[in-house]
Amino acid sequence: EGSAILFRNGTWTVTNTVFKNNTSVSNGGAIYANTGSITIQQNSLFEGNETTAGSVGGGAVYVTTNATISVAGSTFRSNKANGSYKDGTTTIHRKGGAIGISSSAGTANVINSSTFVSNESGWGGGVFVSGKQLDMSDCSFKMNTTSNRGGAVYGEGANLRLRIDKTHFSANASVQGAAVRITNGVLYMNASTVTDNKPSNNNTGGVLYLEKTSFINNCCFYDNDNSAADWVSDIVLNGAASTILNSTIVEKDSNVTGIRTYNTS
Repeated sequence: EGSAILFRNGTWTVTNTVFKNNTSVSNGGAIYANTGSITIQQNSLFEGNETTAGSVGGGAVYVTTNATISVAGSTFRSNKANGSYKDGTTTIHRKGGAIGISSSAGTANVINSSTFVSNESGWGGGVFVSGKQLDMSDCSFKMNTTSNRGGAVYGEGANLRLRIDKTHFSANASVQGAAVRITNGVLYMNASTVTDNKPSNNNTGGVLYLEKTSFINNCCFYDNDNSAADWVSDIVLNGAASTILNSTIVEKDSNVTGIRTYNTS
C-alpha cells in the first residue's frame, strides 16, 4: 500500500513533487491515504506508477475510509491499475488508473486544473470514485483507457455526486463510457467538451454511459469515433431520467448517434 507514502491519519500536502515508477502490490502505487486529508498541488507529477494487486487499485493514488483528496495544477501520466481478480464467481476489475477514491467522508473530494494522460485500468482509466462527492473543474483527460468501463472517469454508489465543469475529454477509450461511466450516482456536467473518444461496445458502448438522473448543460460532443463498433452513441441513458440543456452534438459519421435511451419510462 502506497510505496512512496502511506498514512492512516493526519494532513499531508504535496507540492511541486515528482512520483515516478513506484509500484505497490496493493492499493495506491505511490500514495495510500486512509483517514485524514491529502493535498496535491503546484506542478506535482505522477508518472509510470502502478498497482499490481489490491482489491481496488489507484495506480498513482488511492484514498479510502474517511480520507479526502484535493488536487490542483498537477499531471498524471502513464499510471496503471490493471488486471482483475475473482470474488467467488464474480470478476472484479481494478479501478482508477491514476486516482482511486473509495471514501465515505462527508467532505467533497476536489480535482482542479489537472491533466490525465495515457493512464490505464479495468474501470476508470483516469479516475475512479465511489463515495459521497467529487468536484472536477478545468481538467483534461486524454488517451486514457480501460478494459471495461469508464475510459477517463468511472463513478459508482447511490450517494455519489460527480460534478464536472469546464473539462475536456479527448481520445479516451473503453468498452462502455469511453469518456465517463456512472453506475447509480448522479452526474452534473457543465461547459465541457467531449471529442474523439472511442467506445468499443456495439449499441450500448456510449461516450457517456449513465444509469441515474444526470444533468448536462452547455456541453459539446463532436467527432467521436465508432471505429471499433458498427454504431455507437454520444450519450447512453440506461434507465436514467436526464436533463440536457444548451448543448451541441455534431457527428460527421452517420453510425454515431447523439442519444440512445433504454429501460426508461
